[in-house]
Amino acid sequence: AAMHLHDGVIAAALGGGAAISAAGAAWSATVPSLYVLGTLNGSRLSLPSVLLATLVTVSFGGLAMLASVPVLWFFELCIPHDHMRVLVSLVVFAGVGVSMADVFFRVMARIEGGRFRHLAWLGLLSVVGVEMFYLFGLFTF
Repeated sequence: AAMHLHDGVIAAALGGGAAISAAGAAWSATVPSLYVLGTLNGSRLSLPSVLLATLVTVSFGGLAMLASVPVLWFFELCIPHDHMRVLVSLVVFAGVGVSMADVFFRVMARIEGGRFRHLAWLGLLSVVGVEMFYLFGLFTF
């Protein structure tokens, strides 16, 4: 499971660091494609504006993940089955991801005026994020 609380304090700290690293790597890898896709779709936003919108979204996502720690903590310590721990972790990560997407779309719609439509980028971010979470060892199946 994502937090590895059932494996001890050191594993939990390493899991937290891996989660931060994986999320940062996914966002860093896909932000340039956001700017390129936006420009191709007629967006006139500058790169600093796009970066600001992504930073607002990432900070919100970080706070949402902090808020989900007690939920993950409870289920990882109380459920003795690995597959159920992974399922709870996936549900929490998906919920935070959907919330981050909503915040991002609202911020971009506000600064760009409703013309913002980058579902392709959101799909790319989701795929890269899942790959990074798996690569960094957050989810073991």
